[in-house]
Amino acid sequence: MVKNSYVLLIAFALFAENITAQCTGNRYRDQIFSNTTKTTVTYSTVYNLAMDIYTPTGDNVTNRPAILLAHGGSFTGGNRNEPTIVELCKRFAKRGYVTASMSYRLATNPFDMTQPSTGYPVVVKAMSDAKAAIRYLKANATTYGIDSNLIIVGGNSAGAILMLHLAWVDDSTEAATEPIIINAVNNNGGIEGNSGNPGPTSKVVAIIDWAGGIKDTSWISPNDEPVVALHGDPDGTVPYNYGQVLGGFSQITLHGPGSYTKRANNVGLKYWHKRYPNGDHQPWGLSGSGAVFDEADSITMEFLYQEVICKTSAALHEPSSLYSINIHPNPASDVIHVSLSEYSPNTLVVLSDLQDREWMRYAAAPVVTISSSHLPAGVYLVKVLDQNRTVATMRVVVQ
Repeated sequence: MVKNSYVLLIAFALFAENITAQCTGNRYRDQIFSNTTKTTVTYSTVYNLAMDIYTPTGDNVTNRPAILLAHGGSFTGGNRNEPTIVELCKRFAKRGYVTASMSYRLATNPFDMTQPSTGYPVVVKAMSDAKAAIRYLKANATTYGIDSNLIIVGGNSAGAILMLHLAWVDDSTEAATEPIIINAVNNNGGIEGNSGNPGPTSKVVAIIDWAGGIKDTSWISPNDEPVVALHGDPDGTVPYNYGQVLGGFSQITLHGPGSYTKRANNVGLKYWHKRYPNGDHQPWGLSGSGAVFDEADSITMEFLYQEVICKTSAALHEPSSLYSINIHPNPASDVIHVSLSEYSPNTLVVLSDLQDREWMRYAAAPVVTISSSHLPAGVYLVKVLDQNRTVATMRVVVQ
């Protein structure tokens, strides 16, 4: 199919309409800033709780998405200086986000998390704290250069459990079958909690789930927030499928992504899911470094860019793109299907890694099928080349 200049101009115009200022250049994908600035604030004067806010040093954009992250520790320990969370905050701030690592109330007795009667109220209190932290970010959006309509939440282990429930339990009626939860919510000021900063909504747009889970999959609804879920299997602390937490030491049960993504499929909720076979709890480690951590960070980055910051497929192209391409599935496992709306006789489709090392190339066709089962997991570039000139680029995650 030979290019038609008129069609191309229309396609480019539509692309220009769909793409936002958020989606130009490498912002929100690459770490384009060298340093971050940390500001510590007390977000809940009610309970004297603090969070560290990270911003890209020298950035002049004033309407940026924000990511609020919560640490792990089984709701009995841990703090906002957890290396995994701090490193994620720094990396995403260097990409142009505003990020924050929050403290939240923990159980006063470690045995509280062994029983629903004592454990559920602890989680409800932590949810109240996180909602107050979200409202703080929104109330101070001008100060920190935040787009209050683009607040993302997430966490590691207990922090992920906290944020999944915060986002997916929209009101107390969803938990009507759990009297312990209803009573805890009512005793804590209602679904929004009593941790402070009344006024702004605590609604968010997406969830980062690193080794978390949810109590009841029926709480997942079609209009709920999309999620990127990374989890080891088997996980002895938070089940990958369904089971008791803390290796069976606790009577509390959760659905990990091996279970809750089935519900997400049934209701049409968008999710990205990476399973780490033979990986126990937190296969990315505790130091905020290493190959698995880098991969988890890259998948999370790509999910947020494609599904939250730039929702339309057109926005996934580089600004100079004149070709319309589509990739599915993404993330991919065995094959990658690249659909081209148009191309010239000399057009090529090339798969390369982020170091620009070429892995495969194909002659263009309406649908080019790339075998990816042998590829190392990671993020790759699918490039459309015309006369050796790159005319379109899209990223794909191979898992």
